[in-house]
Amino acid sequence: MNKMSESATWQINTAHDGQVYLKEKIQVDKYTFSANKYDFEEQFQDKNTPMELDTRLIVSMEIPTGKTSDAIIQSKNELQQILDLITLQTGCTFQIDYYEIRSENEVRWSNRGDIRLKQYSHLSKEIIRNALEIKAKIEKFDKYKKYLLTNALNWYSRGKIEEDDTNSFVNFWIGFESLSYWFGEGESQTCPRCGFELPHSKIRGRIKKIANKLSGKDDVKIALELYDKRNDLFHNAEPVEEGNVIKLKDLLKKCLLKILEINVGNPV
Repeated sequence: MNKMSESATWQINTAHDGQVYLKEKIQVDKYTFSANKYDFEEQFQDKNTPMELDTRLIVSMEIPTGKTSDAIIQSKNELQQILDLITLQTGCTFQIDYYEIRSENEVRWSNRGDIRLKQYSHLSKEIIRNALEIKAKIEKFDKYKKYLLTNALNWYSRGKIEEDDTNSFVNFWIGFESLSYWFGEGESQTCPRCGFELPHSKIRGRIKKIANKLSGKDDVKIALELYDKRNDLFHNAEPVEEGNVIKLKDLLKKCLLKILEINVGNPV
């Protein structure tokens, strides 16, 4: 068996809705989150103007020697799940930029320019550890439930990254509709006059059920209204209002948090 002797080093770009930084190097299990080169709190003290600072995160993890191609794909998927859970906790979003492979004890710092910083959040060891603990518990879900949850988490992150309202709504909706299968396919409805199954009725049934079980009765009406907005967008090319994007984002977040609370026991 090959010794774990290489590291995949990923550079992560914090997106537009807030930056994060690390005060110190954080080692949790096989993951190493490298500290930023700037003391952000000192830099921000008594200053009201934005500065040009490097706010990129560097994350390294060990991978098996000799299986680089497969290990890189796996390590990126693992890292994306961790970042999605951190997004759910902090509201900050991330985009994985690129990777480098280095032999043991040969991890190199990378820097591809600065990002204009207006807000920042301290990414603590507790936040990272909590994300890793939740991820480990999700790994024990059955394959289908794991897929539904990790898929919805990722679409939630994508929705937050988007600056265009329509694109953001679509991303949130994909995550929400995917998650709606959590309680099954949903019951179809039939026409009371002819007895034929109504088109798309299973979708409405799933949406109504998941909103009721995970978010509350008050949000069922909102969920169905958002489904109508989804149809208006997809079938009639009607523009999406920012208010509906926010409603959908909040609804998806509520459902994700409730699923974690029920099935993991330590909500973010």
